[in-house]
Parts: sequence; C-alpha cells; structure tokens
Amino acid sequence: MSAPSLGLVPIWNHDAVTVERDANVLFVCFVNGPLRDDVKLQVDRFGVSSVASFRAVDVREHARETNVEWFENWRSGALRAVASDWLRGDLSALDAADRCFTFNVTVRDPADLAYLQSIWAICRWFFARGASVVLDVHTGRSFAPTDVPEPAAAFDVKREVNVVYETDATEPHGGHVIHTRGMKKFGRPDVVAVCSSDDAPFVGEVIWQLAGAMSLGFLPGLPRHGVDVSKDETWYLVADEGDAFANRLSLNNDARLLVDAAGASLTRT
Repeated sequence: MSAPSLGLVPIWNHDAVTVERDANVLFVCFVNGPLRDDVKLQVDRFGVSSVASFRAVDVREHARETNVEWFENWRSGALRAVASDWLRGDLSALDAADRCFTFNVTVRDPADLAYLQSIWAICRWFFARGASVVLDVHTGRSFAPTDVPEPAAAFDVKREVNVVYETDATEPHGGHVIHTRGMKKFGRPDVVAVCSSDDAPFVGEVIWQLAGAMSLGFLPGLPRHGVDVSKDETWYLVADEGDAFANRLSLNNDARLLVDAAGASLTRT
C-alpha cells in the first residue's frame, strides 16, 4: 500500500490490468430529515485515500415525494427481506427515511481501489451528519452506521462481495445455484455455479478465492479458464451464454460459470 500523505489513508492497491471494463459502485444512503451541516469533511477522520477519486463520486439527493415508486423500490420486496437480515431485523430507520442520496462512481480499468474507498468515506461522512442506512446496490447488502469499516481499514473482499447460496434446488439433479454478487464493483464478472447441498461449502470456498483474486485484478480468460481444485481435478470458468444466469439472478453484471472438465454443472449424480 502507498504511504499516507496530508492525512490521506493508504490506498487499496491491486494489479492494474487493461481489459476495457468498467468498475461501478452504487450506494443508496437513506436519510430522515435534513442532514447536519456542521460536520466538516476531514480526510483522515472519514478515510479518504485520494482527493481526485473522492471528487469523482457523483452524489445526488432524491426526495421520496418526487418519485415514490422509485424510492420505495429500494426498501421493498426482495431488497427489504435481505435488508432485514443485514440490519438484524430492525427496519425502523429504513422505514423512517423520507429522502435518499445516491453515491455513484464508474472507472474504466481502475489503477487502484481508491474509488471504492471514496464511497466508504462518503458513507462515514453522511452517517456522521445523520444518515441512517446505506445500501450497497450491487451486493444487496445494507449497512447501519456501526457496520461500516473503520477509516483506515484494510481491503476485505468478504465485506465488498456476497456469495449467495440459493436454498431452493431449482436445477437438475437437485442442484442449487451458488453465486457472487458485487463483482461489478471491480469491473469483473460474477461467478455462478450449480452444486449439491453437500458440496456447497467447498464450492463456496472456491468461489470466494476466485472473487478475491478478481477483486485484485485477475480476469479469467475465454473460452475457458482452468481452476485446479485438487491435484487430480480441474474445474473451469466459462462464459454465461446469453447471460442466462446473470439475467435470472438479476446480477446487473455479466457472469462466468464454474463447471467441471466436461462443461457440466458441479452437481454430483
């Protein structure tokens, strides 16, 4: 990591790779009433690592009354159910919100992860000014003020990405879908696999390792990229043809499928 300067926290570095892909981060920050205007932005207090990256974030205010349907979409249906899990069943602050702010940044082939740190810095600043809940749109994860990372926290892929195990066996041979959410934040495809319930812990760990590598710059090649899971077995990442799984899972991103050597799902029959 680079050394701090002028109160800036160390930048989260990664392997910068030119692949002509956009990294995008989109957070929705909920507020009830006006924000405090007496809390100054201090780079060390709120965790700014790059002034240029901080200024690149597009911050916009949205009053519920101007577009009720759009506003309620962020706290209803599946998003509400997931928010209840992340917020430990307490949705009172979310329900009380009468406005929200979107924090949005897109970077082509980012040189580092300062843009992501800038989003977190803005979250801390807004929480200090009275905001109540923030939603990481690409992961579907909601954060209360006490859940955000510390200003100088190290990068943690398990905070930035979700691995979701679909409990319903919707695939042939009793297969369950297990997949990432949030890889769009790094300009990388999400990873999707189909496996049995017994194999889900192991498959999930492989997916976490792939997510960690991709968040730091790795991009699997096409038409397929080998993943050695033991000395005797190799799985492969292949294209999600027609975005079939990506669309079905509403990933808002492209995906790669993790399959066996024959190109079949990881369900063991």
